Amino acid sequence: MTNKIEVSIPAVGQPLAGTFFPASNGNTDKPLLICPATGITQKFYFPFARWLAHQGFSVLVFDYRGIGKSLQESHVKHCEVKKQDWGLYDMPAALDFLLELTGQNGAYLVGHSAGGQLFGLMHN
Repeated sequence: MTNKIEVSIPAVGQPLAGTFFPASNGNTDKPLLICPATGITQKFYFPFARWLAHQGFSVLVFDYRGIGKSLQESHVKHCEVKKQDWGLYDMPAALDFLLELTGQNGAYLVGHSAGGQLFGLMHN
């Protein structure tokens, strides 16, 4: 089974909960960021991330602010986060974190639903 490492990703306004799956071959030259769909927690993507790690990718998956382990309020109904915040702040922060962690200059991005649509808001 592939190792997984829980991480805290620094982002504007709050840290994000993430999980890093190092490539099973030990390489860091193929970083890959999974950007979740609306309301889907990172755990949903763990089987896919493990499979990707076995294919030689170093994978980071995370929870957007207001979702899963990144939810700071008592309930999501009390959260005032806008979906745009995920593309403006969370996805760029996760990408920067992954690049720093792996020492690479670029990464593959896999977006599920809104996670793919919000790529255009990323400054990086």
